[in-house]
Amino acid sequence: MCVFHAEDKQAIPLANLSYEYLFYLLDKSGLSLDAAAETFGMAERTMRRKLVAEGASFRQILERVRRDACQLYFLEGTRSLSEIATKLGYSELSAFTRAYTSWHGRSPSRDLAAHIALAA
Repeated sequence: MCVFHAEDKQAIPLANLSYEYLFYLLDKSGLSLDAAAETFGMAERTMRRKLVAEGASFRQILERVRRDACQLYFLEGTRSLSEIATKLGYSELSAFTRAYTSWHGRSPSRDLAAHIALAA
């Protein structure tokens, strides 16, 4: 289990803690700013303000976590696009495909095929 200690919150920027929190729990349901704020012992509004002060938003951090985790899953070369979409927290493959295309400008099926070919 991932534990976030009070002293960690003082030494590490909240955006970084949020990234680690989201990366660890990415395939779990209920990821929200409210849940993260509760984990870090603060109100949702306070967490939102602190993230903005650090130049980030919860949604931006979540998208970065999803992009990074997606890259790792592609490198593994063992999961289908549907499995990857689910692990990244997308309810439908089409939502993942739209997100991936916006990140990279090409379809995920093309990139996954390329990664699998390299691994072979």
